[in-house]
Amino acid sequence: MFKEEKTMRERRNKSAQPTTTDGPLRTRRVWRDGVFFILGIGIALLAGSILWQRSSRAHRPSTPPNQARTQPEPPWGQIECTTIYLKRPDFTFTRNEKSPPPTQWLFEDCTASNLLKLFIAPDLTPEQTRSLTNRACWTKVRQGWQVSPPAETVINLSTPARLRLYEELRKSPQNTTHYHPFQIRADRFDEWLADTDLPTETKDLIRKLSYHREGTVFLSDFEVIEARLSTEERKLFAKAISQTPALLMKLRVTPDSDVAALARYWGRGGRMKAMQPLLDSLAHVPGGPSISGS
Repeated sequence: MFKEEKTMRERRNKSAQPTTTDGPLRTRRVWRDGVFFILGIGIALLAGSILWQRSSRAHRPSTPPNQARTQPEPPWGQIECTTIYLKRPDFTFTRNEKSPPPTQWLFEDCTASNLLKLFIAPDLTPEQTRSLTNRACWTKVRQGWQVSPPAETVINLSTPARLRLYEELRKSPQNTTHYHPFQIRADRFDEWLADTDLPTETKDLIRKLSYHREGTVFLSDFEVIEARLSTEERKLFAKAISQTPALLMKLRVTPDSDVAALARYWGRGGRMKAMQPLLDSLAHVPGGPSISGS
């Protein structure tokens, strides 16, 4: 028994003493810690470099000035648009021999004193002021005051006076042609006017009665113009001011087009199987043809 206890004490003492392998183990630990330390520094330097590059790119334009930026094609593909102007057909016009009614302006919720202030202004000539302030041309109505200005006064209004007065008339839906005037882009006004086939003096009158606002030309005094036209010329004028802009749209298909995506988008409602072969055939046509929606 005592011998066994002695043997056990000797084993414990031997295990507590340093072994001959402690040296190599310590060396390996030192090398391992050193490698981890160096890797840590390298990772930190790499992260700092990436952050610096991102910061530098944030202060530079993402695309060079002379290089076009490529953007993914939208799901509906490349659409070609052409603006066209639809005119009323001749059968929609009825022959009207009657002269148009005289010009009438309605100033809603306006007192007599406020109306005088509108007509006594530096952008009106003394003659225009006398004609507009003539009480014989005024009629008191439930909504306010109705004024019947002479045609010559309307024609000869200066641009600032026309803009100012018509802005007041535009407040009332009862002034139909001021509330909903004919309008056209200023850069197309000359082209439109040349296409009306109206006499030169009528075109000059239209120019005089037109007024501009924010790149758009407006026209409100239809009755003044129609009073100076023949029945046939009135029809030409009505066709010109009733035209409506529309877009003629076509889908352009090229060899680079995603035919499957186009078929999914335009083939909704059970038409995808019919659209797919057509689009696939168009994609192989040199030059990239266009197809309309009809």
